[in-house]
Amino acid sequence: MALGLRMLFGINYSKGLLLVAVAALSFSVQAKLFATVSPFLFSPFLLFYAFMMFRGDIGDIGFSLRQRQGFRRSMEAATINPKDASAHYQLGLIYQYRRQYGEAISRFEKAIQIAHDETDAHFQLGRIAREQGRLQDAINFFSIVLEQDEKHSHSEIWREIGATYLAASMHGDAKDALEKFIDRRPYDPEGLYYLGKTLEQLGKQAEAREVFNRCVEAVQTMPSYRYREHRKWDKLARDRLAARQAA
Repeated sequence: MALGLRMLFGINYSKGLLLVAVAALSFSVQAKLFATVSPFLFSPFLLFYAFMMFRGDIGDIGFSLRQRQGFRRSMEAATINPKDASAHYQLGLIYQYRRQYGEAISRFEKAIQIAHDETDAHFQLGRIAREQGRLQDAINFFSIVLEQDEKHSHSEIWREIGATYLAASMHGDAKDALEKFIDRRPYDPEGLYYLGKTLEQLGKQAEAREVFNRCVEAVQTMPSYRYREHRKWDKLARDRLAARQAA
C-alpha cells in the first residue's frame, strides 16, 4: 500500500508508511466502535441533520476562536503603534463583548483621543452608557455620531437614540427617533419592540399591538442562523401581547 501511495501521489516512503499505519489503526478503532454503536449513526444524513441542529453552537465556538486571534493581533498592533486608533477600537469591541466595560471604555476613549472622527468608538461608548443607565452620557455620544454620520451602522444610531429616550421616559422623542429607524429598517425586531413599548406608554394600544405583531413576524420569518440571535425580541413582544390580552 505504501508503494502504491508513492506511485499515485508522489509522496516518499515514510509518509506512505505513516498513512498506512493510520489507516490500519482506524480500521481497528472502527471495528471496536461499531461493536457497541450502530454504524447507521454515522450516516451522512444524520451527520448533516446534527450539523444543522448545532450549527449555532459550532459558530459560537468558531467566533470565540476568531475573537481570540483578533484580540492578539489588535494587542500586537496597539503595542507596535500606540497611535493606531483602529487597533484600540478593535480591542474595545472585544472587551465590550466580554462585558469588561471598564477596559472597553478605556480603549474606545483612547481611540477617540487619537482620532476624534472615530465614529464607531463614539457609538459604542453611547451603547455602553445606555446599558449602564448613564442616559445623558449616551445621548451626548449619540449626538456626536449624528453630527458625523446620521446613517451610521445602517441607521442603528436612530434605534439607539430611541431606546435611550424610552429609558428616560421621553416618549415623544423616542417615538420620533424609532419611527425614523423603522422607516429605514422595517423588519428590525429590536427596533419594532422598542417602538411598540413607546406606543404603549403614549396610550396608543392598538398601534402598539400591531407593532408587536410585526416584531413577532419579523423574528419568525428570519433564517435559522439569525433566529437564535433575535428570538429574545420575539419572546418579549409575545409577553407584551399576552399582557394586553389579559388586561
